[in-house]
Amino acid sequence: MIEIRELAPGQLAEAADFAAQQFGCDISAAQPKLYGPRAAGSTYGAFIQGKMAGMLSVYGMTYRSLRWLSVGSVCCAPLYRGRGVMRALFSFLEREVYPQYDAVSLLGQRRLYERFGFAKVYPFLEYAFCFPAQQTECGVERLDRGCRDNDLFTLYQQYGKGPSRSPALFFETAATNGHAVYWLEEHGRAAYAACREDHHRITELCGTMPVEDACRLMAACWGATKVFYQAPLNVLDPVLCSQCDSYALSTRGNIRLLRPERVLVALAVPRVPEGAAAFLAEGQGFHIQVRKCKVHVRRGIPAGLPVYTHHELVHALFGLTTVENPMAALLHAELPSAIFLLDGI
Repeated sequence: MIEIRELAPGQLAEAADFAAQQFGCDISAAQPKLYGPRAAGSTYGAFIQGKMAGMLSVYGMTYRSLRWLSVGSVCCAPLYRGRGVMRALFSFLEREVYPQYDAVSLLGQRRLYERFGFAKVYPFLEYAFCFPAQQTECGVERLDRGCRDNDLFTLYQQYGKGPSRSPALFFETAATNGHAVYWLEEHGRAAYAACREDHHRITELCGTMPVEDACRLMAACWGATKVFYQAPLNVLDPVLCSQCDSYALSTRGNIRLLRPERVLVALAVPRVPEGAAAFLAEGQGFHIQVRKCKVHVRRGIPAGLPVYTHHELVHALFGLTTVENPMAALLHAELPSAIFLLDGI
């Protein structure tokens, strides 16, 4: 029998050690907002005969009035694989946690989570900027927690495209997944950048400094000739496409819409002034009507409308391609990559 229970604050160090064994990295350092001294969210363990067999962590955020849940640190010890540990954990979330949220997301390269209702769809766009070797001084400062906290949060409020964040835990959020936080200043313009130093990548940039200039300053700081910039949204930016040397995308964001009608009303943007379609999600039928460029969602499926699956709906909303998905011709939605990579609390 598999027992699922929420871990107390005093057990988080044990959970972080367990996850570190499965992932081969320091999870406490990678996820300070989950396992640090001021931990947020919840961690659930799966126990077999009193021993931890698997775990995952969750934390909630708000984006455009939507209650969004992020799931991470999903792992199972090799000894217990194939015994239903992951299914038990996600079934627990289904019963006890999901009813409080409108949507849920997690990162994963493989299509492992489709059996739990997720669609692997979100594209991460990355722009590459190349520069000659630079020897000049640059206005870049690597920050530690507590340094310029008010400046960082103010810039995020003014320029950020992601979910809500707590000012008290802002630095822990920006430092998620091995990121370092930098302060950039040049010619009266300022910004902060959350960066993966080992990848020479800027994951989040907020402020008055243009992307190309920020990449140039970070290239000089790192002694690099190429810097990557993670797009803040799931759409191609024509300006950045014209400025960068190349761009690439990878699809590793998984999304499940728990209350699709709320998500559609909050995020969906029509591609056409008039249209209609129906879809099945969470065991129910819905139909969408686009009238005068506004999206309306109702329960039930009227006769004669084409009916799409949850996967097709999520791909239409958040994917980049419209190939073999007629619903994508009706509507789409912008979603910030920070929902996955840095997240909000």
